[in-house]
Amino acid sequence: MKSLPLLLPLLCLSCPVFAGERVLAEFTAQDELRWQTVNDGVMGGRSRGGPTIASGTLTFAGVISLENNGGFSSIRTRRSPLRLKGSEGIALRVRGDGRTYKLALRTANTGRWIAYWAEFRTTKEWREVRLPFSAFAPTSFGRKLPGPKLDVGQVDSVGFMLYDKQAGPFRLEVERISAYDAQPTPARAPERTRRPRRMSEEPTPPPAPAAITRLLGRAVELGAPLYNAGNHRACAAVYAVTAEALLAMGELPEDLAGSLRAALAESGGADARAWALRRAFDAIYARLSGQPEPPRSRAREL
Repeated sequence: MKSLPLLLPLLCLSCPVFAGERVLAEFTAQDELRWQTVNDGVMGGRSRGGPTIASGTLTFAGVISLENNGGFSSIRTRRSPLRLKGSEGIALRVRGDGRTYKLALRTANTGRWIAYWAEFRTTKEWREVRLPFSAFAPTSFGRKLPGPKLDVGQVDSVGFMLYDKQAGPFRLEVERISAYDAQPTPARAPERTRRPRRMSEEPTPPPAPAAITRLLGRAVELGAPLYNAGNHRACAAVYAVTAEALLAMGELPEDLAGSLRAALAESGGADARAWALRRAFDAIYARLSGQPEPPRSRAREL
């Protein structure tokens, strides 16, 4: 991870653009706002990307590589309260290369590995995009989580991410980032007829234990091959991301949560930390699934 200081507006909350909008970043003032670049190199990938500023426009550009299980590039602002409580969502003025990007929000009351994503498509022409806060889903390590729900008043970082698993160059230009307020609901005439009942088209979220065991399975699926290939540090990082996501969900019994916190605090090196987290995962899996602990692989393999 690297930090890149750029000349951007810090937070121009008093500069209205349209009625009910407040500018968060317009890229024309001379205040310094620090952006961080996080590419898939943190997990061994080879994608390249980062931000530049010119003529009042933030450009996020680079090249996505799928080598070494890579495939993403991202930028985000340094932590600073954005004071979004009372707003309805985020408005962007953007243009791009036709690819689908993610706007990522982070909050002060969740771990650094949890981000809230909402997608938006780009065209070669400038366009206004509005993303209501209700569209942002909690994620960790690219996986959707059942919670926690976005706390708008706690948002302290905003960023952009490309994670569409398509190799090749990319380019996103951003002219403005704003927060917009809810619009008054117009009065409607009383309905004379009863509306037919509608069935939700969204799937019912899985019970917490099922979501947890799926998250554990994905962590082992990603982390164990890394460990067995000798990359203990990457395995420990994958397991740590999962552990923080599990703790943020707040669904674990206290004794299991305590074991997970102790494993995260393991200071004996990447190898010891990977094993401590794996044992904690196995204990959680056994408790929540009501099944015997999964059998161990052969000695010193995760």
